[in-house]
Amino acid sequence: MRVLVLGGTGWLGGQIAAAAVNAGHDVTTLSRGVSGPGPAGAVALHGDRSQPGGAAVLRGGKWDVAIDVAQSPRHVAAAIDAL
Repeated sequence: MRVLVLGGTGWLGGQIAAAAVNAGHDVTTLSRGVSGPGPAGAVALHGDRSQPGGAAVLRGGKWDVAIDVAQSPRHVAAAIDAL
Protein backbone atom coordinates (compact mmCIF):
# COMPACT_ATOMS: atom_id res chain seq x y z
CA MET A 1 0.00 0.00 0.00
CA ARG A 2 1.20 3.54 -0.76
CA VAL A 3 0.83 5.64 2.39
CA LEU A 4 1.15 9.42 2.68
CA VAL A 5 1.74 10.79 6.18
CA LEU A 6 1.31 14.55 6.41
CA GLY A 7 3.32 15.77 9.37
CA GLY A 8 5.40 12.62 9.19
CA THR A 9 8.47 13.78 11.11
CA GLY A 10 6.89 15.01 14.36
CA TRP A 11 6.29 12.60 17.22
CA LEU A 12 2.87 11.21 16.26
CA GLY A 13 3.32 11.38 12.50
CA GLY A 14 6.78 9.90 12.81
CA GLN A 15 5.43 6.96 14.81
CA ILE A 16 2.70 6.37 12.22
CA ALA A 17 5.15 6.62 9.32
CA ALA A 18 7.65 4.28 11.01
CA ALA A 19 4.92 1.72 11.75
CA ALA A 20 3.80 1.84 8.11
CA VAL A 21 7.38 1.36 6.86
CA ASN A 22 7.87 -1.54 9.29
CA ALA A 23 4.65 -3.11 8.00
CA GLY A 24 6.12 -3.10 4.49
CA HIS A 25 4.20 -0.18 3.00
CA ASP A 26 5.62 2.41 0.60
CA VAL A 27 5.60 5.54 2.77
CA THR A 28 5.92 9.19 1.81
CA THR A 29 6.01 11.95 4.40
CA LEU A 30 5.32 15.66 4.02
CA SER A 31 6.90 18.00 6.53
CA ARG A 32 8.49 21.40 6.87
CA GLY A 33 11.76 19.68 7.65
CA VAL A 34 12.22 21.28 11.07
CA SER A 35 11.44 18.26 13.29
CA GLY A 36 14.21 16.12 11.92
CA PRO A 37 14.23 13.41 9.30
CA GLY A 38 11.41 11.00 8.73
CA PRO A 39 11.83 7.29 9.34
CA ALA A 40 14.39 5.31 7.36
CA GLY A 41 12.76 3.81 4.31
CA ALA A 42 10.26 6.64 3.77
CA VAL A 43 10.38 9.17 0.96
CA ALA A 44 10.54 12.69 2.42
CA LEU A 45 8.77 15.61 0.76
CA HIS A 46 9.17 19.11 2.11
CA GLY A 47 6.48 21.78 2.19
CA ASP A 48 5.01 24.29 4.61
CA ARG A 49 1.22 24.17 4.45
CA SER A 50 0.97 27.46 6.33
CA GLN A 51 2.42 29.18 3.26
CA PRO A 52 0.63 29.68 -0.08
CA GLY A 53 1.47 26.76 -2.35
CA GLY A 54 3.22 24.97 0.50
CA ALA A 55 1.55 21.65 -0.31
CA ALA A 56 2.06 21.90 -4.08
CA VAL A 57 4.68 19.14 -3.93
CA LEU A 58 1.79 16.71 -3.40
CA ARG A 59 0.21 17.44 -6.79
CA GLY A 60 0.29 14.46 -9.10
CA GLY A 61 1.23 12.02 -6.34
CA LYS A 62 -0.54 8.69 -6.05
CA TRP A 63 -1.29 7.22 -2.63
CA ASP A 64 -3.80 4.67 -1.42
CA VAL A 65 -4.26 6.38 1.93
CA ALA A 66 -3.38 9.76 3.42
CA ILE A 67 -2.99 10.27 7.16
CA ASP A 68 -2.90 13.85 8.40
CA VAL A 69 -1.97 14.74 11.98
CA ALA A 70 -2.42 18.50 11.49
CA GLN A 71 -4.09 20.54 14.20
CA SER A 72 -5.05 23.37 11.87
CA PRO A 73 -8.05 23.01 9.56
CA ARG A 74 -6.28 25.44 7.22
CA HIS A 75 -3.36 23.02 6.87
CA VAL A 76 -5.74 20.14 6.15
CA ALA A 77 -7.52 22.24 3.52
CA ALA A 78 -4.19 23.03 1.83
CA ALA A 79 -3.41 19.33 1.55
CA ILE A 80 -6.87 18.51 0.22
CA ASP A 81 -6.56 21.22 -2.40
CA ALA A 82 -3.17 19.90 -3.51
CA LEU A 83 -4.33 16.29 -3.62
